[in-house]
Amino acid sequence: MFESSPSRVSVVIPAYNRERLVAEAIDSVLAQSVPLELIVVDDGSTDGTAEVVSAYGDAVRYHWQENQGIASARNTGIALSRGPLLAFLDSDDVWMPEKLAHQLALLDGDPHLEAVFGHVEQFYDPPVDETFRRHHPIKVQNVPATLSAAMLIRRAAFDRVGLFNPEVDYGVDVDWYLRAQEAGLRSHVLPEIVYRRRIHEQNINTTDGAEANRARLRAIKRSLDRRRAAAAAGAVAPATARPGRQGESG
Repeated sequence: MFESSPSRVSVVIPAYNRERLVAEAIDSVLAQSVPLELIVVDDGSTDGTAEVVSAYGDAVRYHWQENQGIASARNTGIALSRGPLLAFLDSDDVWMPEKLAHQLALLDGDPHLEAVFGHVEQFYDPPVDETFRRHHPIKVQNVPATLSAAMLIRRAAFDRVGLFNPEVDYGVDVDWYLRAQEAGLRSHVLPEIVYRRRIHEQNINTTDGAEANRARLRAIKRSLDRRRAAAAAGAVAPATARPGRQGESG
């Protein structure tokens, strides 16, 4: 629930023309058993998103900005937030009820741990038809996710990695996680499902899957280039695993 004083966890939901789905995302955050502040950044919606969010009153901090993309909207939410822990959810997805409680328990038990991820369960948005489902099959329903929606992270660790890159149209999460690996982020992936990712006709992987794949490859190339530059300068970045192929949120 919302508190007038700063909560430990700040949650950012970027939203763009999500009047049908954003309430379900908000409800899944407000249902958490951990005190939090919730910030919804409306990235220039032209539908009824503002009215849906405003109906929550003081339980949600609402901020509108000109359309600039998901990375910019998240960064705006971060700037507005006050908690020492950060979490993110896309406006078409939902968290599991104890998502934050499970992750917070690990962070509280290990002061050296900087971030906790979890598994994602993918599901079809009920309105999509059988033709869509045949063309976009869910090959693996439950997978480990190093995506922002599956993460709870200490603000100090997030600041060390840096903000989401607003110049990246696709693969925003992949780009950020690769930089986190280069920065030596100390993280853990829970075996539990922490959020559910909705598969629908506006997903990046369904609207432009080929470009989403190219974006992931570009992100990997940028990471390799940075590592080579660091090695050439005599400061080799720590070797870590490549990010999983969970797909891009949104």
